[in-house]
Amino acid sequence: MGELFSRHRESVKVVLLGFVSCALWAGASELIAKAFEGASATKAWGRADIFLLLMGCYALLLASVLLLRFVRLPPKSSQGNPETLAFRLMTEQCEFLLKAYRGLWGADPEHSKRPLSHVDSWPLPESNSTWTYTQLSLYRLAKDYRWLAGTAKAAFAEMGWKEYVPLFNETPDYMVDVVAILEKFERTLEKKIELLEGRARA
Repeated sequence: MGELFSRHRESVKVVLLGFVSCALWAGASELIAKAFEGASATKAWGRADIFLLLMGCYALLLASVLLLRFVRLPPKSSQGNPETLAFRLMTEQCEFLLKAYRGLWGADPEHSKRPLSHVDSWPLPESNSTWTYTQLSLYRLAKDYRWLAGTAKAAFAEMGWKEYVPLFNETPDYMVDVVAILEKFERTLEKKIELLEGRARA
């Protein structure tokens, strides 16, 4: 068993790093959501709400650092390909955003038509307004969208890929554009994963 672990140690390490980064991302989203739920319920930002918000932002930052480190790790053996796994994790996050945005678009099209704009989709935190489920969801998803765009941009630069990618080169206004960009990025990731897997087999 010890010999087996030793041979696959690098693969185990990168897999764990990828899962930790995704777990942090999910946990950060929950912390931020709970912070806004608490502030919305009381119509004021208490210490507990601010603490949850800060912890959520810190977790997002840490998840970004870990995932970028994960992408930069070179494969140490033919048994594992950390680059491929990193982009598979991005694919999962892209699928999550697509599912969430499509759900909001179908359930509340009037109030979710501009999902990345705080002017139209959610009130400012300092306004002490009561947040609806749609507003809270759009606020959290907008952060996740920008996080994915920033992480993907850094990862593509790290890999030396210079093609035009709408996700991190355009700022869409309407839900139909956000969904289209995510769908296109999902297809781009599929092609990149096929490319990396082909290199690994060569």
